[in-house]
Amino acid sequence: MLPGKSLYWGNNGVHDFWESEDHELLILRNHGESHWTAHRNHGFLFGCQSDTEGAARLGVHLSRSHRWIMKREKFVLEMDAETCDHPASFTTKPGKD
Repeated sequence: MLPGKSLYWGNNGVHDFWESEDHELLILRNHGESHWTAHRNHGFLFGCQSDTEGAARLGVHLSRSHRWIMKREKFVLEMDAETCDHPASFTTKPGKD
């Protein structure tokens, strides 16, 4: 769908999610559930069994180089301090585990 676009990980206390920097694409699941859903511009696209399946179907990749962090009641994208020393080991491409 959007080749080369990256989605970054976040957790809002209710959902684990991957979202693009421009907020266009979102893959999420409720805590405690095993299935994921993909959305574009806040509209539902499809359900999937994993975040990597969703990324593959969207044609994007999941990156842990940055993460969504809550600051002043708003999520902002920041470089992930835990992965900045080893970014290659935390980048997940669709279809790869």
